[in-house]
Amino acid sequence: MNTNLVKTQKAFAAWRSQGHQHYSVELKSQAVSCLAYYDYKQVGDAISVTDKTIRNWEKTLTKLNQTKQDDPVPKYVPISLSHASIAAQSC
Repeated sequence: MNTNLVKTQKAFAAWRSQGHQHYSVELKSQAVSCLAYYDYKQVGDAISVTDKTIRNWEKTLTKLNQTKQDDPVPKYVPISLSHASIAAQSC
């Protein structure tokens, strides 16, 4: 049976085998999601990073998610570009 931690471990190993040095947000998020079932040390040991690194990822991802929630939905205002094309033609 493949647990979430084993899947995460395999994903990190595959990422490293491709020569990547920095981890993607998706991989970090996958590792942090393992904290629901495992402690920091277990997750860190499984993916060969320190538990401090896992804690930092957790903080960063929490801030990132909070920022996304705080951002208002952009409102689009229709504009006409007909003046821009006239100005471009006169140059």
